[in-house]
Amino acid sequence: MRRKIFITGGGGMLASQLEHFYRENQNEVFAPRHAELDILDDGTLRQALHSFNPDWIFHTAALHVDACEENPELAFRLNAQASANLAQMCSERNATLIYISSCGYFGDEIKYYAESDPVVLKTTYARSKFEGEGTKRILFTSVI
Repeated sequence: MRRKIFITGGGGMLASQLEHFYRENQNEVFAPRHAELDILDDGTLRQALHSFNPDWIFHTAALHVDACEENPELAFRLNAQASANLAQMCSERNATLIYISSCGYFGDEIKYYAESDPVVLKTTYARSKFEGEGTKRILFTSVI
């Protein structure tokens, strides 16, 4: 079944892999880079969703660890609030949102974690991503 896939954070490492996979499998993909679509601008984001009318939205846009520590306000605006706004827009459109979680929730040990493991939110990045995860999610993917 051919799907319309919208990927935030286009050009990023995960977004690029998802874009390649879904294009190779004959899906229509829209993966705008930040310069093409600022997801902090609700009006522009809403218009992009309306124009493309996706079935699935992969939300991979995020402010990463070092940048979060340097600018905590932006970290929470992008990783938490923009995620909540996107989830609301997906709900209104009856589109499936796949929010990519963070392995940074569980501390420093490198191992596989279960969703039920206790969180250890040591960084602004982890706290902002965790807050974004808790907002009106449509579909949650396990920690990658």
